[in-house]
Amino acid sequence: MAVNKILQSEKTMFEMLWDSLSSNQKATLKNIAYDISPYELNMSAGSVKTALDKLVKMDVIQKGEKRYELVDPFLGMWMKIIYKDGYTKEKG
Repeated sequence: MAVNKILQSEKTMFEMLWDSLSSNQKATLKNIAYDISPYELNMSAGSVKTALDKLVKMDVIQKGEKRYELVDPFLGMWMKIIYKDGYTKEKG
């Protein structure tokens, strides 16, 4: 399947990006990937805003008409494979 080939070819880049993010940025990005408002996270609105601003600056997310969205939809697909048991569970 073509999507699997793309995900496989981008895996290293996605892993490097993920490893470079802070815990707040990771949580914010997970919520965006799962179409959940990052402001529903258990962190202050200021911390969410800081994470959002950094992710926008890194060109990982962009502000859509009504919500933030991933710049690269394949990143969202990759995250959903990695966190297939749910966005709140992290693999060790």
